[in-house]
Amino acid sequence: MHLKDKIYNALVCKNKYVKYEYERYVREHLVEHYQHRAKHRKILLKLNWHYRVKKKTVPMLYCDHSEIKKKNQQNSGPYIHGPESTVTYRPAPYHFVLDLLQYDVISFDIFDTLLFRPFQNPADLFNIVGKRLNYPAIFSGYKKGRQEAEFEARNELQKEIGTREVNIYEIYEQLERKLGVNAEEGIKMEIETEKDYLFANPYMQIVFNILRAQGKTIILTSDMYIPNNFMKEIVEKCGYTGYEKLYVSCDYRCNKISGELFRRVLNDYPNKKIVHIGDNPNADINGAMSCGIDTRYYKNVNEAGKQFRCEWMSSLTGSAYNGLINAYLHNGLNKYPFFYEYGFVYGGLYVFGFCKWIEEKAKKEGIDKIIFLARDGDIYQKVYNKFFGSIPNEYVYWSRFANMKYMIELQQDAFIDRVVKQKAFGTLDVELSSILECFSINLPEKELKKYGLYYSSIVSRQNLDSIKICIKNNWDSICEGYKVEKNKVIDQVKYLIGNAKKVAIIDVGWTGSGPIGFKTFVQKNINPNCEMKSWMAGGAGNYGSGEFVLPYYMDGEVESYLFSPFHNRRNEQVHLTENKAVLNNAVFEMFTQTQYPSYRGVTDDGNYKFDIPETENYSIISQIHKGILDFCDIYYTSFAKDVYMYNISGHDAYRPFTNLAFHKGYFEKNFSKIVFGYGLSGDQKHQCIETIGERVKHYYKNNGGK
Repeated sequence: MHLKDKIYNALVCKNKYVKYEYERYVREHLVEHYQHRAKHRKILLKLNWHYRVKKKTVPMLYCDHSEIKKKNQQNSGPYIHGPESTVTYRPAPYHFVLDLLQYDVISFDIFDTLLFRPFQNPADLFNIVGKRLNYPAIFSGYKKGRQEAEFEARNELQKEIGTREVNIYEIYEQLERKLGVNAEEGIKMEIETEKDYLFANPYMQIVFNILRAQGKTIILTSDMYIPNNFMKEIVEKCGYTGYEKLYVSCDYRCNKISGELFRRVLNDYPNKKIVHIGDNPNADINGAMSCGIDTRYYKNVNEAGKQFRCEWMSSLTGSAYNGLINAYLHNGLNKYPFFYEYGFVYGGLYVFGFCKWIEEKAKKEGIDKIIFLARDGDIYQKVYNKFFGSIPNEYVYWSRFANMKYMIELQQDAFIDRVVKQKAFGTLDVELSSILECFSINLPEKELKKYGLYYSSIVSRQNLDSIKICIKNNWDSICEGYKVEKNKVIDQVKYLIGNAKKVAIIDVGWTGSGPIGFKTFVQKNINPNCEMKSWMAGGAGNYGSGEFVLPYYMDGEVESYLFSPFHNRRNEQVHLTENKAVLNNAVFEMFTQTQYPSYRGVTDDGNYKFDIPETENYSIISQIHKGILDFCDIYYTSFAKDVYMYNISGHDAYRPFTNLAFHKGYFEKNFSKIVFGYGLSGDQKHQCIETIGERVKHYYKNNGGK
């Protein structure tokens, strides 16, 4: 042996803990290893001091993730320092493979390494099995009974032959006695459900396929109650073929954690250099190392993402949501942009659940047309039509502009408050001519002079009364000025409504002024007999000026999915008070923003008019929508054979956002530079584009810094 090899053997190979941590560190920092050898020698000496001199057993470099905890300022909550997918370090798949080419035999763990389930808690699959079997959960749930039967079967086998490695047949013998489930039917259903839900880890599938193409001997080694014949069907259904042998603990009546199953591997492959890859530190790493087999640790994706996931969701939906997010973000294959993840992690479940809620309510209530109001309805309609879409629907341009202009004759005081008073009490210097231009009000300056006003007059508290009197005295001519434009809108909306007799109007929220205004417009100008419901994502009737909508909620004309004054009140309080609605509304509505500006009406020849575009946000909105659509696609595909999983409660759909709302630093750090137009709807000449950060500071300043 060369001197260099002797030194390496003495400092690295003589201690399994040093060997594992040092070799893993080198693999993950290969460039650094060659460029900064002194640093790596220093790490090696520290490892020897830690494990061989001080005789510590707590890992020095890995498994505690203290750095992540420090960065997050707390042990749970969203990752606030960028994309969550960057947290779990894994080398690129081809780098991982390069390190494995030195071995003759590569052993893979199966569950949570090669294969994933779409659940944070794997045992939640038993809930699906029980539902498929129509098990009457009168006294005990199927999941609980199935777990207890497995525990009892292991105990019996331990007494009989001294091992706890049972197979599925022995478990179902217990289950048949315990719950009366037909063992043959139960086994068939559980295996079928596993096949339906298990899917390949995309990272490991690349690694596996490259190794197979290189002609390497691949084996699979698993502690599991599913015997070889069924296991082979499962892994091959997920795309893993070409492996040489499959070792399952229940077939050999021994497991990995004791090292016995690995000794069977060593007996079958004598004098071969073997490495095992797995996610369990005890079974896959310590068990293999105890037999002299090299290891590569692949951190469990649910362990990697656990600290960032939200709590207090219903168990099955929460497990499905958390499991899919963890598998997608922490498998190691891709790093995603921050705003893509924002849509995927925090917006996808809400939009998917809302659209399914719309679908079910529309069917139940006999809705014959759904109207998605601009601009928030854009992403809703895309998701609805892609995954549900059984009810005919239209996307209708509508806005506060439309509410004010096309029903002006019904709301003189409200029009004046919205158009003039808000500007007079605002922080911007708005010229009277800008307001008149924005709302297409044609008043000659000589008419204004009668009230001491000019086009150049700045709207203020001092001249507010004069402007009010001027508008009221010219009210009939102002209303008349909208007639041609209004008739064009009536024709457009009439065409979109068609012959529908029962319509649901969809909007994000919050007070319901948009859908209620649209309903009034249709019933006053198009069809007074058209029954119209207003369905919103969230309702805020108990706060601010929103209390006007309470009678509509009580009458059933308005309903909300996530929360309202009459259900999920805790969510309502979180959204509107505990972290300030001005911030929550701004970032929540980023899920449903569009890449075009607010609708301002139509021209006399019928073309659409829009407000000033906030183009700075368009690339961000595109990423958010891509994240939402990708989550919806993954969730829809994952549970396509058990579609009741699509029924997501409003409580559960809002919980991921609650995880952010309680974490003050997340929004301030990541959204402070998002722009939006402040002072829109009334000042075309002097629009003030602010960032959310600036607006929040302004809000806090005006509210005593709270």
